[in-house]
Amino acid sequence: MKKIISLVLAIAFLFLSGNICTVHAEDEDFLSSLIETTLSPKIKCPAQPTIYCSPRYLDEKSGKGQNLKNGISAKKVNDENNTREFGLYLKFTPKRADDGYVIRRIDFVIRNKAGDVQYTAGFDTEVVCEYRYYWSWNFFPLSGFFAVRKLLDGEVLAGRYTLEIYFNSLFAGSTTFSINK
Repeated sequence: MKKIISLVLAIAFLFLSGNICTVHAEDEDFLSSLIETTLSPKIKCPAQPTIYCSPRYLDEKSGKGQNLKNGISAKKVNDENNTREFGLYLKFTPKRADDGYVIRRIDFVIRNKAGDVQYTAGFDTEVVCEYRYYWSWNFFPLSGFFAVRKLLDGEVLAGRYTLEIYFNSLFAGSTTFSINK
């Protein structure tokens, strides 16, 4: 069951992140919608799972995420000749109080160290939190985030970023990741 949920979520996010910037990159209103949000960490979700992430790259042969020992590098992400796709391993572990909570929508907001929104994305789904059962993404792509930052800033900037997670438009928690120089 966990594998099916992970696969459905990964496919939905790949579709979302892959099509966003290729179809509508010229449309300023659409681009603005990717960095504007009404979601707020002040409005808490009843489900507050433990959230873990680690940097990964997508292995072209296996189609699976592989750990990056030295993390994600802005230099490699910005390199026009680089064909490697970067992302995160994400793991959600529901707590006892989260048991039975139904998630119908998941949204993500990425903020820089100053707290400014850098990217937003989300999709509809159907996940039921179960105590003692975690769910994860082997590879959560950051390609949409990188494409937006390249369009707005000219490059992906090194720094520490916060990934906020929202279930049903309510703040469920956050995790951080870094992009090295």
